[in-house]
Amino acid sequence: MATFDLGRFRDLAFARPALPDHPLQSVDDAKKILAKITAGDADAGLADITNWVAGMNATESFTPGRRARILLTLDEAARPLWRAHSEHFLLPDGVGGRRAEGDPNILRALFDSASEFATGFGIVLDAAADGEAASRWVTDNHALLHTRNMRWLARRLALSHMLRLDSVGAIWERAHRLHLAAEGRGVARSVVQVFENDRFRSSVRQEYTHMLLLELASPEGMKARDIELAFRVARNVAGAVRLEAERSTEAPFAVLPVGDARPGPPLGPVAPPPKEEPADRAPVPPRLRRGS
Repeated sequence: MATFDLGRFRDLAFARPALPDHPLQSVDDAKKILAKITAGDADAGLADITNWVAGMNATESFTPGRRARILLTLDEAARPLWRAHSEHFLLPDGVGGRRAEGDPNILRALFDSASEFATGFGIVLDAAADGEAASRWVTDNHALLHTRNMRWLARRLALSHMLRLDSVGAIWERAHRLHLAAEGRGVARSVVQVFENDRFRSSVRQEYTHMLLLELASPEGMKARDIELAFRVARNVAGAVRLEAERSTEAPFAVLPVGDARPGPPLGPVAPPPKEEPADRAPVPPRLRRGS
């Protein structure tokens, strides 16, 4: 089994000298560069895409709308490369049913790539929240942008658990804030087609629920490949889970969506509302015992 060259990946993704002008200034530029990715070299291809996203994240000259459209294009192109690397980790020798752990260097490269994408979409949404260079296109596509960002956070969460990293808390802080922002904009429940060629639809709330289900599976006690399996199972059932904002005695699990809080047992019984006397009823005087 060939070992994934993490050093080469990181050199291609992060060690290149910064250019005075980012090479991607439009979606057409992105498509032209993506067409030059070497066929069959998924390692270099994902490193190149990660490099372009990292360069955009370090550049302030992009408007939120242009940044978002280019990121979406790069995200679509990264998807098959992610799939190839995931399969390489799960089936290191190309043999189905193997239980051996794959090369952790693959997971580290995927975590690096996911971090840049999550940061990129976060920059777009943070700029929109601050009212910076208001973009009609971003306003019209908040549901999609929030959903893509939450999906990248979900990937980072799974990889953090698989690699036993200390970034889980920070990921939950961002996820709670992102879900709250989506609720505030009224797009948390909006169902969108997340990728152009994907027949499955999702929403910010469904992606957030996916993360909650993964955490409830106690991934800290699993092996990496078992976390990957739990991640896939949780995605398949997330759409059938009810996630309500109000506390309820019927809920088997709950989460206080602040800080780095994780889901767990319910937060306690809900106190019944106090009984009120009818307004037209005179108060009843206390009954005294004979001889008082």
